[in-house]
Amino acid sequence: MLGNKLIPHFVADRPMSLRILSGLDIHTHPVHFGLMLQACGSENYRNMVSRFPCLELEYCSVIHGKCPYNGDISRCNSGQIVKELVTTIADSGVFTKNGSSIDYNELFARYQSMGVERGIILDGLGDCSATIVSAKKGLDIYSQRNYSFQLLGVTQGRSPDEYLKCYEQLVKLGFTEIAIGGLLTKKINTARYAHSNKEEIEAVVKKIKSEWNPGRLFVLGVYNPKRHEFLENLGVHAADYKGWIFQYTPRFPDPHLHHLDRILQTQSFIEKNILSRMSGKAAVEKSIHSISISLSANIQVNGRRVYVKNGNGNHSQTIVNQIVVISCGKTKNQVPFCESKEAYVGKSFLMKRKFAETTKLPWFILSAKYGLLRPETIIDPNYDKTIKNKEDINTLANVIQDQFPRFSGLNDVKEIIFLGPMSYSKALKIALNGHNGIIINHLTEGLNQGKTLQKIKKLLQEEEQNGLIKSPIESTQNSETKIQEKIALKTASC
Repeated sequence: MLGNKLIPHFVADRPMSLRILSGLDIHTHPVHFGLMLQACGSENYRNMVSRFPCLELEYCSVIHGKCPYNGDISRCNSGQIVKELVTTIADSGVFTKNGSSIDYNELFARYQSMGVERGIILDGLGDCSATIVSAKKGLDIYSQRNYSFQLLGVTQGRSPDEYLKCYEQLVKLGFTEIAIGGLLTKKINTARYAHSNKEEIEAVVKKIKSEWNPGRLFVLGVYNPKRHEFLENLGVHAADYKGWIFQYTPRFPDPHLHHLDRILQTQSFIEKNILSRMSGKAAVEKSIHSISISLSANIQVNGRRVYVKNGNGNHSQTIVNQIVVISCGKTKNQVPFCESKEAYVGKSFLMKRKFAETTKLPWFILSAKYGLLRPETIIDPNYDKTIKNKEDINTLANVIQDQFPRFSGLNDVKEIIFLGPMSYSKALKIALNGHNGIIINHLTEGLNQGKTLQKIKKLLQEEEQNGLIKSPIESTQNSETKIQEKIALKTASC
């Protein structure tokens, strides 16, 4: 909470939020912003908070690449700028979904280890009396040690007069900084506190400012880009905001691209709607392809979880000249959801899959319903759709045409090795006609199902003779190498 201008604080209660926020364009918008953090987070999360913005050595969101300084922020100009511009405050998480079960001793130990500038007391929602009792206990414990963070009191009440009364008692206890809490109401059928009333905010803030005119006034949870001027005109110095986390629209079925796109969408939302307003400079437009190479080499997606790879080698982007595309199958796995490679269980598909995996090339499944799918993409296999006529072919072609540019790492593809029916091949050719001169090599063109199976068997034998299928002994000896190759392929095909 620096200066007299309103400083928006962004709720960052998980590792991915920290990664996204550390990558904001501070060079275009060198303005102050804050992080609202949670002491109830995991140990890994709390450790990341203490290192912000130096979150991981393998991938740094500030410079979009591997850290060249081995985590020494004193050598990183960009990292130091972020550190100087960002102010931090942490909450106990008492009003989160699972609440907070830690006492003051543990809470303060966590605030201290996280390295935050301010830590909030354990307050009671709308309850002035309970908040004062808790505040006194907290202040007693706080005064016993020389903590590096500032203890922040919180005034609570159910009317402006109650808020003022609570504020006065906190001042008498010795609090030098006091925030206003309890102005959020719970969203129906959720554990989220997401609604607030402008008239109520104005009434409480004006009441407190008229009596005390505090040098710093933090109003908890009520920030919104549309309220920036409103809060600033009230004399509010800081307010936090969780809504930024949800400012994205799912556009990619591929989990890697969805993750990259979500980062860009949320960062762009903050930069266009908040930072640009504060800096007076236009936000720089971002393309998913601008960071997809550096990110995809270091980010691994497993279901809904996102990890930074802890690889020891060079994660440079692999240039892909060939990919394999195989058609889906009629016989499907009877489960609600699964990876696309597990969705089809017919003999023909399983043989095509074996061939695709044997080539060690990036491969995709061409589905009549979903279009192009990476093998690990989660889908619902309970559908019955085939390509029957020219209209179906053109519809699928339109889907492919829209999808193909979104798969990062495929800019250099020159040839697609395809296994499947002629109708699927036609859809591919229509979709990619004139697309960097890509050749569709249809290995089973003109063959019926029986002949197709024979051809795939022959192709597998040829691959084995060429040494692409290892013996069991070789496979065991080279398991570590295969794992690294698999990672490289995933990187190239994401």
